[in-house]
Amino acid sequence: MGQSFSYLMKFYAPFPGRINSQKEYSALFQGFGVFLAIILLFLVSSGATQHIYFEHDDWDFMTKLAPGMVPYASPWQKTLSEGRWVNWVWSLQANNLPARFIYCLYMLGYCLLCWLSSCLISSKFFYRMLIAFLLFFSVPFSSLSLWSATLTPMVWLSALFVFSILIVGFNLFLFAFYNIVIFLSYSAMISSITLIVLSIFPYFCVEIVLFYGVSYLLGVLTSFFLNKVFHGKFGIIFEGWRKAHPLHGLEDLKINILKVSHFWIDCFSIYKIEFIISFFILLSAFYFNRRQTIQFVFGSFIVFLFETLIQVASGLDVPVRSTYWIWCFFIGAFSVFIRAEGSDTRIKRSVAFLGAVPIIGSGVLIWSETIQHSTKVSEYEYYLKNRIEATGAATVYACGDNQTVPALKDRSYRALRLAMWKQYEINLQPGPDAVCEAVASLPWTDMQLMPDHTAIVRFPAGKLDTTSP
Repeated sequence: MGQSFSYLMKFYAPFPGRINSQKEYSALFQGFGVFLAIILLFLVSSGATQHIYFEHDDWDFMTKLAPGMVPYASPWQKTLSEGRWVNWVWSLQANNLPARFIYCLYMLGYCLLCWLSSCLISSKFFYRMLIAFLLFFSVPFSSLSLWSATLTPMVWLSALFVFSILIVGFNLFLFAFYNIVIFLSYSAMISSITLIVLSIFPYFCVEIVLFYGVSYLLGVLTSFFLNKVFHGKFGIIFEGWRKAHPLHGLEDLKINILKVSHFWIDCFSIYKIEFIISFFILLSAFYFNRRQTIQFVFGSFIVFLFETLIQVASGLDVPVRSTYWIWCFFIGAFSVFIRAEGSDTRIKRSVAFLGAVPIIGSGVLIWSETIQHSTKVSEYEYYLKNRIEATGAATVYACGDNQTVPALKDRSYRALRLAMWKQYEINLQPGPDAVCEAVASLPWTDMQLMPDHTAIVRFPAGKLDTTSP
C-alpha cells in the first residue's frame, strides 16, 4: 500500500533530465536580460518608473505613520480581514525601505516569475520569450501592479516555487506547502500557479487538483487559526467593500448564484479574445496529443468549479484584478500546445506566435492606459513636493478640496497625505479652520507662504475631506 503511493513523494522534472550543472543552471537565464531590457524600456517610455504610483491602501504596508495620520487598514488589521499574515511580516521591513526601492523589488520579482514560468513551459528561446510577455502583460496585473508594496511577497514566493521546480523537480507535497503559504499572502495565486502546473504535468491532473483543493482549505484553516490565536476570532471578517453575502438559506443561494453568473458574463466579455484564441490553441494541441489536452481541460474545469463554488459560498465581489487564474488558463492552453508531442515545425511556431500577438498587444495597450491614468496623480504629487520645498517651510497645511484638482479627482486627501509623507517626508496636515479662512481672502495661488513661515497648499475650491477613504 505504501509503495503504491510512493510516486507522490517523488520529484518530477519538467523536461527530460535534471538541471544539475552550472552550464544548465546558467541556461535558465539566457535571454532574461533581453526580456528585462524590453520591459524596462516599456516602463520608462510609459512614464511608470519616473513617477511611481501606489494605490491608496498600499501605503499602509510600507509607511511609518506620523502623529495624527489615519491609515486605511493597517497590515495587522488585514490579517483579520483578509488573512494576509505573510504580508504583515513583510510590512515590518518594508516600513524602513524607500518607496522606489519597493517598486523596483516588486517589478524585478514579477519579471522573474514571468521568466521562470516560461522556462518551466519550454526550453526553447522563442517560446520562452513569447510566454514571458504573455504572462507579464496580463490584464489583471495591469491593475495589481499598482499595489506593488502589498504584493511583493507574493511574486517572490511564487518565483521561488517555480525556480524550485526547475532545480529539484515538481513534488506534490511541496506544491501543497506553497499553496498554504501563498494563501497567507495573496490567495488568488493558488489557482493561478495550479493551472500553470497542470499544463506542465497534465498526467497528474487528478493528484494536482486533489492536493490543490486540500491545501487551499488548509490555507484557509491556517489563517483562521492564526486569527483565533491573535485576534480571538476563528475566521475572517471581510471589509465592507468586498460585499460578502454568506449563505444562510435558499434565498441567499439564489442571490449568490446570480452574482456569480454576472461575474462570469463580465469575464467572458473582458476576455472574449483570449477565450477564443485559447479555444483554437487547445484544438491544435488536441491534434498533437489528445490525452494530455483532455487531462488539462479536466483539471482546469475542476479549478474553475472550485473558484466558482467559493464565490457562491461567500458571495464576495471579485474584481477583474483578482482573476489572474483565468489568465493563467490562457497561458496553460499555450503551454499544452507548445509541449505537445511532435516536431517543432515552422507551422507550430507560427500558430503560437499568431495566437500570442493579439493577446500581448491588447495587454500592452491596457497597461499603457493604466499607467497614463495613474502617473497623472504621482506627477502632481511630485510637482507639489517641489513647490513645498521651494518655500523652505517646516510646517505645511492643506486648505480646500484636493479632488478639485483634475489630477487628484480620484485621490482622497488621506492617500495624498500618505504619499507625500512616505516619498518626500512632507507631512501635509489638514489646515485649521482659522488658517484656511485667513488665506481664503488672499489672491489665489496654489502655494501660500504665511508670515510665520508656514506653507499653505491651496486647492481651487471646497473644503478638505479628512474622513473620505
